[in-house]
Amino acid sequence: MFGLKLNLLSATLALPLLVAPSQSRRHTPKLTVVKTPVHKNRWTAQAQANLAEVEATSQPGALALNRNKVINRAYAELYLANPEIFKWAGLAAFASASIGEKMELLAAGNLLRVPALLVSEKAAASLNFLSSGLDLAYNMIGRGNKAIYDDIYWQHLAYRDGGLAEMTALFEEGSLEPQLYLAWRMIDQGYQTSDEDLIWSGNTLLLKYEQKEIIQPVLYDGMLNQQAWKLVSKLHELLGVLIASPVPEEQKSFRDCVPGGNLGNYEDRWKWCVEKIMPAWQSYESKQPFKVRELLREF
Repeated sequence: MFGLKLNLLSATLALPLLVAPSQSRRHTPKLTVVKTPVHKNRWTAQAQANLAEVEATSQPGALALNRNKVINRAYAELYLANPEIFKWAGLAAFASASIGEKMELLAAGNLLRVPALLVSEKAAASLNFLSSGLDLAYNMIGRGNKAIYDDIYWQHLAYRDGGLAEMTALFEEGSLEPQLYLAWRMIDQGYQTSDEDLIWSGNTLLLKYEQKEIIQPVLYDGMLNQQAWKLVSKLHELLGVLIASPVPEEQKSFRDCVPGGNLGNYEDRWKWCVEKIMPAWQSYESKQPFKVRELLREF
């Protein structure tokens, strides 16, 4: 009898051990295996290596402008290596160089910082406030310039060296958004079939992604960005150069294309891009290919 009780007790004590694992399995969440983006890491490392020297040697206040010059040259070299394919890169080189020019204008706002002893206290405060706003716009534009480079330049390296097979590998490992993969497939198919319209369409998709997914949140969304763009708009009214087309010899500005529009609004900005900037770039590039190459070699 004692032995039976002991056996029952042992069996009772053993039940939790038999049941617990199945209960534990029911409540244990599935482990998600996260793939290491091996393919993307290779190309982003190369992209960042281009910036390593300038980022290591530039003073903080000069970094954004110095880095801009490296980015301009990187885009230009991509285009010059394969102008039949890298239409976005050619336009991006001119656009980034244009951004650099605007940054130089904004950096010149530091001249507004004058000792309070030289002017009235009220005037000095106003000038210093304006100068702070210029610094904000300068840093904001510098961040946008690098954000575009970080997101799109490495993709060009991947396609240049690995072709569509590498873009497919990037897509399959989750490193390439569907719309970007579609863009590169269009570019590749256009190149393989000598369909220039398809190449331009794919490059336009890259531009759309850049405008909507990269620089909209970095440059235009949020209160600080909106304040900075109000200042840029005011300066544009005075100087007439801050919101101009990046395409050489193109005279139409944002205001001409979208009267009363808001550059911070994606729909307004995309209207300018797709109706004026991209057609102007396509026309200029096709009519003056030697001039385009000459200009880009100077970057």
